[in-house]
Parts: sequence; C-alpha cells; structure tokens
Amino acid sequence: MKTIITVAMKDPAHAKTRLSSTFNPASRRKLALGLFDRALSFFSRAYPEHELAVVTASTLIAQHARLYGALVIREHAEAGLNEAAGLAVDYAIRHGYERVAIVPGDIPIWLREEVDQLLARARRFECVVAQAHDGGTNMLILSPPRRLDFCYGAQSASRYEALAKSLGMSCTRGLLPFISRDIDTVEDCLLLGRRDDAARDHIEAKTEEGHA
Repeated sequence: MKTIITVAMKDPAHAKTRLSSTFNPASRRKLALGLFDRALSFFSRAYPEHELAVVTASTLIAQHARLYGALVIREHAEAGLNEAAGLAVDYAIRHGYERVAIVPGDIPIWLREEVDQLLARARRFECVVAQAHDGGTNMLILSPPRRLDFCYGAQSASRYEALAKSLGMSCTRGLLPFISRDIDTVEDCLLLGRRDDAARDHIEAKTEEGHA
C-alpha cells in the first residue's frame, strides 16, 4: 500500500510554550528539536519503504527534514496542526498515495510494535485514531487520504471517530502505552525518564521472547 507518513512541526523557537514557566527559550527549543529528530530517525530507519514528509513553515525544520531524507511540504506561515494536516492530506491525494499517516513531532518514545499495529488496522479501517493520554490525537491514519474538518486538541480522538462514522467511514480508536504520551507539560517531562526505562524493559522482554 503506497503510504506517506507526515510529521507536522512548527519552528522550535515557537514550540513548547506551555513549558515557559519552567524552561527558558533555549531549553524549550532544544527539547522540541530533539523530539522532532527522534521522530524522523525512527520513521526513516523503521519504515524506509514508506515516504516520509514534514509539514512546516520553518527553514530550520525543513533543513533537518532533508537530513533524514524526508520531503518537505511547506506552509506559507505557521497556522497550527489542523492546517498542517490538511496540507498533508492534499499532498497525499495529489500524488496518488493510498494511505496517509499524520503525527506530531513531540512524541518521545516510538515503538515499532505500536506503529505496526496501527498500520495493520489501516488495512481494515478507513480511519485509525491513536488517542493521546488527554483524549487528543497522536496519530491519525486515513486510507485512502480524505479531507476532513480537522479538529486537533483535547478530546479530539472521540471527535474524529464520530466525524468518520458520520461520513460513512469505518473507524477504530485505540489508546496505546507509548504513542499516547507526548510532551506538553512539566509533568510530561518528569515522566519521560520512567517511560524511557519502561520502553527499554519492553524491548528487552520482546527480544528475549524472540530468542527463546
């Protein structure tokens, strides 16, 4: 299935403003860029068979994207995740992709097992929603690509499910342990170390099962 995975990313200088009470601008910029690089590294390494693209208005982010072999879908100006998702879908439709996945650039831990599960569901459902811990949406897969009234934000996962069903689309929504956690608040940062440890333990356990 011809697939494009799109990462929506604003300029790091404008990212993570909800952390401004604790982190200075340089620290927030470093965090945002580090999370973005994690996402690109993961998808370029784990899914070389799929096209990887970045939707951004930032020259810096565009340069980073190309370092990972990702194509760049340029925004004229930063207009938020809803607009970025629309640009990603429009690009996918114009270029004949059968499936488009839209993800944010601030998920700290990516597990291939989880993404494989979501992509597999997208072979059976026209809309796959990976719910965030706050009820938001951390991965949206449309098969085939279709323009929706994008509505990212808290509780958007249930709204996407309802919207898809109202349009006659088959849809599934799920909450997975790691992809459900992004970095928006200081509490998210404090939990990051424990999630890294949990991810390592999970991967090690799966590796031991494979060798058993």
